[in-house]
Amino acid sequence: MKADEKNETQKALKNSVWVILSKIINIVIGLFASILVTRYLGAEQKGIMADASAISSLFGFIAGFGIMDILISKFASEYQKSGIIAATGMFLMLLGGSLAFVVTLAFALCLGVTRQVFIYVVICTLPYFYHFLFVFEYWFYSRSNSKSYAIAQSIIHIIILFVRVAGVPLKAPLTFFIVITILESALVEISALVCYKKSDDHFIGSFCVDFNLAKEMAKLALPMILSGFASAVYLKIDQIMIGKLMGHVELGLYSVAVTLAEYWYFVPSSLNSSFLPVLSSNAGDENAYYNRLQKFADLVVFIGYIAAIGVMICGRWGINLLYGSEFDGSAAILMIYIWSGVFTCLALPANSTYLIKKDTKLILIINIAGALINFLLNLLLIQQLGAIGAALATLLEYMIVAFGQMIILRGKYRKLYITQLKSLFPFVRIAKYGYEAISSRM
Repeated sequence: MKADEKNETQKALKNSVWVILSKIINIVIGLFASILVTRYLGAEQKGIMADASAISSLFGFIAGFGIMDILISKFASEYQKSGIIAATGMFLMLLGGSLAFVVTLAFALCLGVTRQVFIYVVICTLPYFYHFLFVFEYWFYSRSNSKSYAIAQSIIHIIILFVRVAGVPLKAPLTFFIVITILESALVEISALVCYKKSDDHFIGSFCVDFNLAKEMAKLALPMILSGFASAVYLKIDQIMIGKLMGHVELGLYSVAVTLAEYWYFVPSSLNSSFLPVLSSNAGDENAYYNRLQKFADLVVFIGYIAAIGVMICGRWGINLLYGSEFDGSAAILMIYIWSGVFTCLALPANSTYLIKKDTKLILIINIAGALINFLLNLLLIQQLGAIGAALATLLEYMIVAFGQMIILRGKYRKLYITQLKSLFPFVRIAKYGYEAISSRM
């Protein structure tokens, strides 16, 4: 059993390495381009771009139909039906994408945005129509086979980098940079399809929509869809509120801080996607499950601490060096917001456990409570402290939700919360894992 556990964990980690390596390249490239473009655009135009992006992404949960983790889990546990699962997932996501497009534009009109912002919202919502191609990406995650896709992603991002950077000396308008961003996302998802076609690991069985399975997945996903809305609210409502209450310059400063604070989120997210199939396949063995969950929790929370401490040391200097004196106001926002990442990582083991145990209603309740708390804190603090208040509201909300569920649900998920609390002090165990890994190779 221990040998099997070790092999499965190593496979998940190996797949994570490819995914993370690709995303590191993409992130570094994206950060470089983002810095050049942001310095060129200035705080106000950056704020306009952030406003359109926040509004357009607010209803992205509809396009995804809340089935990402459901698909990854089903691909891992019901491999022989993967063709039907994939086709059904695409069908649901295509419906969701079309609905998300309409709802987003209606919301923008109700919000009373300017004509310029509305046009940018339209452009930013176009990816909803090809959102269904994410199914191929989820397939790679479930099969722990992301190498070719990771390489393809990196190539696309490098090409787009040169195009985006060329827009600065050519004095391209803001529209150019928004369109390039959308083109990049389209090429990445098309590359997932191409990599799938060229791989030897294809879906098993007939590729057709099963409407009974669609109903089952939709029923299971409904709490996740509503949860996605709640998540979108507390991830984006702060930017929308800053844009309305404080203006686009303040939003530009805030968006730079948030972008830097969340740039590293791909690491725990990639680890989560790669560990989820391993956790799902061992859900029946409680001891093995929580042993692996503890390692996963320790790893992601440790990464969160490293990111937060690094920003506290270098944040102010880094903002000034990268973006210039116009964005000095972003430094204080960044140093508060970065600590939210620790609690984002802390939530991953809990969310995976709730999903595996099919307790999606609990995820919904937690996210709705979080969205409500976040909205109220933003309403109170943004008017008093501006963008700094929004950063503080986010951090306080994550802390309240994390410790609140541990207290309220301690009877039902006692082992999970013990795992999470232990992961807040991961340093000794991380050193032990590293020593064991080195010793096993000697």
